[in-house]
Amino acid sequence: MISLADMGPEGIGRAASEAAAADLRMPREIVGAGIRLAPIDEAAHRRGFEAYFADPESRFTAGPGDSALAWKRMAMWAGQWRLLGFGHYAILDDMDRFCGHIGVWFPIEKPEIELVYGLVPEARGKGIARRAVTLVRDVADACGIASLVSYIAPANTASQHVAAAAGAVQRGNIMLRGVEHQVWRHTIERRGERAGGPIMVDSAAMPLSISTERLSLVQWRPDHFEVYAAHEADADAQQYVGGPEDRSEAWRIMSAKAGQWALRGTGMYAVEHDGDLVGHVGLYDVAGWPERELGWHTYRGHTGNGYAREAAAAVLAVCAEQGMDRLVSHIHPDNAASHAVARALGAAADGDMMLPVGQAKRVRHDLSAPRNAVLDRSSSGPALSAGFAA
Repeated sequence: MISLADMGPEGIGRAASEAAAADLRMPREIVGAGIRLAPIDEAAHRRGFEAYFADPESRFTAGPGDSALAWKRMAMWAGQWRLLGFGHYAILDDMDRFCGHIGVWFPIEKPEIELVYGLVPEARGKGIARRAVTLVRDVADACGIASLVSYIAPANTASQHVAAAAGAVQRGNIMLRGVEHQVWRHTIERRGERAGGPIMVDSAAMPLSISTERLSLVQWRPDHFEVYAAHEADADAQQYVGGPEDRSEAWRIMSAKAGQWALRGTGMYAVEHDGDLVGHVGLYDVAGWPERELGWHTYRGHTGNGYAREAAAAVLAVCAEQGMDRLVSHIHPDNAASHAVARALGAAADGDMMLPVGQAKRVRHDLSAPRNAVLDRSSSGPALSAGFAA
């Protein structure tokens, strides 16, 4: 048994938690007394997540917010499954009614793997949260998790009561992203064997990988994060798309990119050249966005090589093959480089748009035009191995 008394707020620490997370695999579905923990599904659970994030009590998990925020959170939590092999579940009762969410969450700023949970108002006060917490804790323990905590805001007394009822013990406070949290430590006893091996990848409407003459368009992996975080922090690179983000937010954005694949079967690919991450390209298709969009970004040090045009042309060719009939790109009026890529792709101007990130020129892609991109597509994609950048 791990001794609770020997652990302070930082617990086993980030490095040890990363080493443990690299081999941790959780089952995609868990069944307990009167509840079922199921993979997050957009069609089945979106209304439930919207109800959860519309409630003021969701302020402890980045709410409250509109349907677009709810969808982004769904994508982020679903994306961690694809990146790490564990993540969030939808909590369903014995009538398959949506009760809330629960999961094992490990964003880049947390020192330990966290157990996170929340219920819609009508499911509270019935013991559902305590049963779900106990169930996930026991399964994570059996899967070989090294430690498990819940970081709970001092004002969130309901979650504190749930943690205590499930046997967790408070062990000090910690500052996370500038906000104080209580550290509630869950008892880990059995220490089951770790599964290891590749992460299972969900089926997809688009191929999970595409190869062009020079580039590999692949699924997101944890070892992409350091390069991706540098791109998000690059003020010049982000000037036309809302501004730079810190590492914590970069992890959430990258997780949501992976999660769109889980929810909708399409998304952004990580673009590699000779094994190096040089950009990303693909379909941006999220709740609250006016239209399915083809987007592309080339990272610092790799611009001027034609990678964006080559990768975007490959995605366009696949979209055309699959019979898509509408696809746009939204480009800031001053983003001359992206306008040049759009022209090279044969896109036509189609008016102005006001987006959450600012003013944009909309261009429309002609999916009926002949495409001569040199492609190699894989329906299953390469095996994705969990791990973290050194």
